[in-house]
Amino acid sequence: MADGALERFQRLLRVLPLLADGEPHSYASIAERSGVPVATIIADLRAVAEREDDPGGYVASLQIQLDGKAAAVISAPFQRPMRLTGRELAALELGLALLRVESPPEERPVLDRTRKKIRETILKLAPGDGLGPTAATLGAEVDLGMLAELRKAVREQLAVRITYQGSGKPKAEPRTVHPYALLPAAGTWYLACHCKESEGFRIFRLDRVQACKALASTFTLPKEFSLDAVLRDGRVFMTKGTETVRIRYSAKIARWIAEREGKRVDPDGSLTVEHPLADSTWAIRHVLQYGRDAEILAPPSLRAMMRKRLRG
Repeated sequence: MADGALERFQRLLRVLPLLADGEPHSYASIAERSGVPVATIIADLRAVAEREDDPGGYVASLQIQLDGKAAAVISAPFQRPMRLTGRELAALELGLALLRVESPPEERPVLDRTRKKIRETILKLAPGDGLGPTAATLGAEVDLGMLAELRKAVREQLAVRITYQGSGKPKAEPRTVHPYALLPAAGTWYLACHCKESEGFRIFRLDRVQACKALASTFTLPKEFSLDAVLRDGRVFMTKGTETVRIRYSAKIARWIAEREGKRVDPDGSLTVEHPLADSTWAIRHVLQYGRDAEILAPPSLRAMMRKRLRG
């Protein structure tokens, strides 16, 4: 009976992490630690290393080196800092639970220990850290046609003319906006945009938009726009102040922060980013998650707050 792709994938999940340090390991040591026979290990690694084409989503930087006695894997993705959201952890725990049903009894204790660690990690997450509502209602005043129109405008960077009923306003007013993003948060849809009439960045509730029409004129998304500056713990917010927090990320993680923020790393490999500072608690928690690889440079008051937190 031919070996199935699922079985091979399950074995690779046990073998590849043992090679993640980039150093050569003997087939015998890999077999002892993974429980996979040497001949099967070689066959599985050759199936990956000697593929004829790259499947969709394949990481091209994965390099597998094989010789007569040992194997090594060199891959930058294995060095990527891993910080899963609450939803990702929950999905992983569910996947392992399904895998347990398909696994033989001798493999289940390992899966059970892993699931236990994942559940313990989820319980340690801050409230709202990726485990809030996964959907948002449009409200009675919003139809799918309006949402589709705004999504197209965001995607194609088209200016939009909207009619908006502001909080406390006696009637709806026309506005011309540059839509940056549509955000579902706390059960409600929001539009993050630049408003021409307000001459600045604004966040509008979608259920208060009574009409919209995409215009022919286009705009360029500002480089400084960041979803991290708009979303906090599953909620949208904006600050009218000008205070910012300047954070330096080490070369070890700068590449992935730069990808997320749409910026370029500095010549020394590090990255310094200024984020709007509306919540000091968020800033402290944001830096702490990266350990020694992130440092608050300014303002001094926030550096002092971090020192106090670390001493505590």
